[in-house]
Amino acid sequence: MTSLWPPPWSHCDVTTPDPCSGTPIGAHTKCLAHLVPADRAAYLAGLAPGADINVRGSRITAPPSCANFLLRFALPGAPV
Repeated sequence: MTSLWPPPWSHCDVTTPDPCSGTPIGAHTKCLAHLVPADRAAYLAGLAPGADINVRGSRITAPPSCANFLLRFALPGAPV
């Protein structure tokens, strides 16, 4: 059996309580789920329709309003 850790991509530097396999956002060392709120808000505010978002390996648990916001970018023109 092959190991799932570390993932074959650059990953978040959060290691406790468990290592995070989320892809770091931009120049940050943390994934979208682990960015401090101000950095997350700045990143999301800078997105435009059709923008590429790499959340590979990230665990996203968000209120529906946040999920709808992200879907608006993932599926331009989709009713949200």
